[in-house]
Amino acid sequence: MADLSTNISLLGMVRRTTQIVTYSDLWLIIPGIIAFCIPYLRISQYKNVAFRQTLLASVLMFTVLFSTGSENSTYIIAFAGVALWYCCEPWQRTKWDIALMVLVFIISSLSPGDLFPKVIYREVIQPYALKALPVTIVWLKLCYEMYTKDYRQITVNQ
Repeated sequence: MADLSTNISLLGMVRRTTQIVTYSDLWLIIPGIIAFCIPYLRISQYKNVAFRQTLLASVLMFTVLFSTGSENSTYIIAFAGVALWYCCEPWQRTKWDIALMVLVFIISSLSPGDLFPKVIYREVIQPYALKALPVTIVWLKLCYEMYTKDYRQITVNQ
């Protein structure tokens, strides 16, 4: 845990916020894999393009969130997944969806850059790997949508 520039993932965020370095990552990876795989059981939804696009978005976010090798530059993969989720969501966006996008943009995208206050980044976001938090929230919301929504009944917003 000496290098704050690596393991900027859900795994790293939990490890850093709890300060417990000895637990096995499998305690998070196994539930994550289960949450990731459940939508694949909805075979009747495969014919819907929006469902397949959200599966791709889930894969892109999962790859970064559950990798101990995640770094700042790795988040371009997760950002593509978040953008895909937002653009391909076939139902009316809520104010919470917009708030999540703003949160991802500010905390996950801008925080390591020059436009964000360095004090907040160095003292809060980087030590606790909070860059992963907004993407994790989006991924969990996406998983929930893929479990519960019927992609057949909805026309795509353009």
